[in-house]
Amino acid sequence: MELKPVVDYAQLVKLTPDVVPDRVTELSQRLSAIYVGNPDGQALAGEIFERALSPKPRNEVRGVYVLAGQRSTAKKTLVNTIAKVLFGDAEKRIMIDSRQLINPYAVLRLLDPSILNDGPQMMMPGMPRRPMAMPLLSQENLQKVRGNGVDCTIVCLDHYQAGSEYLYQTLQKIFFDGFYGLDDANKSKIDFRDVIFVLLVDTDEVGGRTGLPGLSDEDPKVESVKKSLGDAMMEHVDGIAMCRNFNRDEQTRILGMEIDAFAGYMKTRVGCDVVVDEKGRTFLLDQIDDGRGSDVVANLTKHVIRPINVEELKGNVRKGRTVYATHQGGDGLSFFVADTAADAPVDDGSSTAAVADPGTAGDGASASAGFAADDVPRAQKRFAIIPMGGFDSEDEAKGWQTKIVDLLGALPLIDKAEIRKNTLKLFNKRWMLRVEFVTSAQGFEAIVKALPDWGQGSFVMFT
Repeated sequence: MELKPVVDYAQLVKLTPDVVPDRVTELSQRLSAIYVGNPDGQALAGEIFERALSPKPRNEVRGVYVLAGQRSTAKKTLVNTIAKVLFGDAEKRIMIDSRQLINPYAVLRLLDPSILNDGPQMMMPGMPRRPMAMPLLSQENLQKVRGNGVDCTIVCLDHYQAGSEYLYQTLQKIFFDGFYGLDDANKSKIDFRDVIFVLLVDTDEVGGRTGLPGLSDEDPKVESVKKSLGDAMMEHVDGIAMCRNFNRDEQTRILGMEIDAFAGYMKTRVGCDVVVDEKGRTFLLDQIDDGRGSDVVANLTKHVIRPINVEELKGNVRKGRTVYATHQGGDGLSFFVADTAADAPVDDGSSTAAVADPGTAGDGASASAGFAADDVPRAQKRFAIIPMGGFDSEDEAKGWQTKIVDLLGALPLIDKAEIRKNTLKLFNKRWMLRVEFVTSAQGFEAIVKALPDWGQGSFVMFT
């Protein structure tokens, strides 16, 4: 039961030298980046990796491992990392939510196709019959999720402590026999001898999730996890790792990796760049409580990925553009979409900034006064100011419309500010304002300084 303090990557390379070294290197890099500071988790990943690549003749399942820790301590991230390295895809594993397995019927639906497909077929006359659904733990699905030359399947049971007693009894039978019989004579059965089970155990009780009771400083957590599993289950467990919370430095590293991954995805799929400045990253990290590492991903999805995906659907995010995200106050981020990376937002107050520093004050005229002495022509871009959500009254909307027009007129001649479109419409009982104009990045900066933060996506830069 004692885990090695570090992963012996040299020993892993010796398993199958013809194919493993590249994967071992990738495993080392991913674990050191994502699971830094959690040596138990790294060691357990090494053991699972080794067991998957060098199976030993046995009648039971290939392995049973337990990952325990508080909510959002990257337990599933570890499983996905192993799947990514072993099979080439983080989704090539079977993930089961034990909270849904509250009765024998729900458990058997994972195994027996006759129970999974016993519902009535709701079809219109003449429609083709729908194909039979495949149980998650059927022999076909166990084979389907494998890949990359590895003859092994990883089955992960999330929120294991919330499962039913029938689930535990079924797993004990599978662990002991190495197969599950679908009939009394075991003529039809599912072979689990090439399966590694990973049980994810939550040690806290948050948001309606049932955690392990009785955890305290006097009662070591590992011992509490063993007690909760019971002696019968512990006979089959090959290793336990406790996942702790992440500190700020580790969260910063995880956030940087996730932003780089999303930026690379957008560059490959859409052809645009994504930049989140330091103010934006600080905002995302400040939303996290209690050092929970996986909340980094949740906040990034909520405040960055989803808004950018919405703008992509609108056509504002496309090939050749750069999306800048920064925090200018409020409960969200502000986004700026530029044609090139030449007008990247910076925090040092330089004249190339396309995003105003929210810490500075001043109106449009005074902010642009320093530009008049510059006789170098500036690149013109087309902008639009769109206060999201609109205004309650027409007078309020017209007031801001007039202020924006006045600010554009106060810009120096070198910026050549020109209004292209100026509309005010009543839509769904709200007054919607849209002002499109052409100016330089410095001129846009001067206007932004004099306007409030109207929320995410209020300022959009067009070609």
